[in-house]
Amino acid sequence: MTAPLAKVVKLLEKAKNDSEKFAALLVLTKSIDGQQLADEEKKKIFKSIGFNFPLRLISTIEKDDLNLLTGLGLSIFATFCPVKDLMTEDEMEDIVEKIVGILKKQLDNSTLQHVIEILMSYQQIAEDSILYEAASINAISRVIIKLEDDDIRLSFMKIITHLLSKRADLWRKCNDDLLLLLEHISRVIQSRKDKYKFVLLEHMSVLLSVFDDSLHEMYFGCWLDNMKLSLYEIFTSRLSPVERNPTLQVCSHLIRCFGLGKILTKTEKCDKFHLLLVRLICIEISLILRKTESITDADDLQNCLNDSGNSEVLVSCFYIYEACCTTIADFDHAEDGGEDLFTFADIQVIENSLTEVTKLIGELVQQSLQCGAWKQPIVLACFRAISSWLNVEYFAGKETGKEFAPTFVAFVKKLPLKEEDDDLVKVISTVVMVYCEVDSVMTLFREENMFEFLCKKLCKNGRGFGREAYQLLCQTLMALVLNLDADVDASVKEVVTSLLAECEYQRKHFAAYFHVATLTVLVLNKLKKMIQPRGCVQFFHSLTAFLQMVHTTDGKSVRVAARYEEEWLEVEELWPIIMKELTVATQNKLVNINTLQSSGFLDKIKDLNKIFISQQQGPDDLQYHYKMLCDSFIQLDIQR
Repeated sequence: MTAPLAKVVKLLEKAKNDSEKFAALLVLTKSIDGQQLADEEKKKIFKSIGFNFPLRLISTIEKDDLNLLTGLGLSIFATFCPVKDLMTEDEMEDIVEKIVGILKKQLDNSTLQHVIEILMSYQQIAEDSILYEAASINAISRVIIKLEDDDIRLSFMKIITHLLSKRADLWRKCNDDLLLLLEHISRVIQSRKDKYKFVLLEHMSVLLSVFDDSLHEMYFGCWLDNMKLSLYEIFTSRLSPVERNPTLQVCSHLIRCFGLGKILTKTEKCDKFHLLLVRLICIEISLILRKTESITDADDLQNCLNDSGNSEVLVSCFYIYEACCTTIADFDHAEDGGEDLFTFADIQVIENSLTEVTKLIGELVQQSLQCGAWKQPIVLACFRAISSWLNVEYFAGKETGKEFAPTFVAFVKKLPLKEEDDDLVKVISTVVMVYCEVDSVMTLFREENMFEFLCKKLCKNGRGFGREAYQLLCQTLMALVLNLDADVDASVKEVVTSLLAECEYQRKHFAAYFHVATLTVLVLNKLKKMIQPRGCVQFFHSLTAFLQMVHTTDGKSVRVAARYEEEWLEVEELWPIIMKELTVATQNKLVNINTLQSSGFLDKIKDLNKIFISQQQGPDDLQYHYKMLCDSFIQLDIQR
């Protein structure tokens, strides 16, 4: 510490009142004269000033004093807050509590800048404080709405985005103020005709990236219409990459948060927005992927895709691309009963654009396998994107879909499909089910033993999958089994032992057991001409003991047992399948009559059929399947 500075520190330490401290601070300002102070020097100076003095200064505004004193107090804290371990957490809490109150007042830009410096320092070290409470978010939102200064607006947006990223529940608690904030920002974006429009869009993109999309209905409002119109106007103009990239990212986040239909629904001013956007993202994806065509090295491929923000643009475009493909796949099933976002005529207009870019994505996936770059996140994003296109049954059956099938199989076999790969399991499962309807691809699946591969993944890693992924993979394997040849390869038989063990493990998990047991019965029926592996007797005994618990009766009607009501919707569509397959298994003599009697299932079915007869109603699915199974059991008993 320099001699003049040391002298000032002594003056501050000896100061008997606030007036003397003011005088010493004026001398301090001249002594520093713009020089950079080390943290240790700052600690000595702040210790000599004391914590209570600047805290009293920032409290004066509550008595309607001039901003001068408050500004001085905030300036002191802004200078010293970034120093690590200078103040206790309780002291920082006191400062933030005062600032939240100060923000309700009319402050000049200099004072607001001090506030920003303090809050940006504090938010990095505070995990659970008043800064993360609704009052702080509401106060900051109101400040942003009143601001005229562009840079200060952006700084406060960074702060509020950081806070919301740490506490997603604040989106619900601060709905009213945050909705007003979004409406204000959308109006500023719409009104600006300079580069700041795109800077603000970039900050809006970051803010939307931390939005809790489960609350989307709470945030419907005119701001979405403003954003939609702004995006449309921007996309119909000539754009530089600096302008285009944040616009695409905002569009992607809006679609993620509020759905494709909400953002792209036709209006008088934006009649062709959905078609324009599809063409635009296809062009953007093509421009980036064409740069990779001659690359044969994994590192070079990664560098090319990440160059100049290409990966961020691709991710944004892929999200929009996937949302469009999903909507096209479901366009015959509009939830609102109204006009679909994409009509058949629209699909015809954009089909060529989607197909051409799909070819490029497929080539990149194949290229990644050849050069060993398939693990790269951006390549996995490409795989997810092309998978969304394949989920459109019409597209999957076209030549481009068939040509990609070998690459799809090769890529899937590279993936470990472990516990953390739930999303990939869902992606692969849905594509495989669509591909099962394409004869040439199904032939490829049989040649490549896709059933055996995925079945082994289920039995080895399935217990780590989420509920939805596990059930979807089971359904996919059922679709594959149904499309296998009558005389299956002996390799299929090898997975049966694993399936039986998986069934035994899942017995206490109702929905999972229902799925894997249905799959297992399907496989066993396919293997009827082969010697059954050990364990089948125990499997059918456990299965029939389980099934007899599913329905119950009060002597007048038959209903799902109370213990299974909550999960019944997850397996309701499987129930007719497992009953039919169990009937077939009985006819194939895979089920022993002793098994049925010892499990109690045979007596249960007879009792239920008596109830059905007494009701004297026309047969429904429940009655039909129980009757068919009962008839098979009776025939089995006669033949014994």
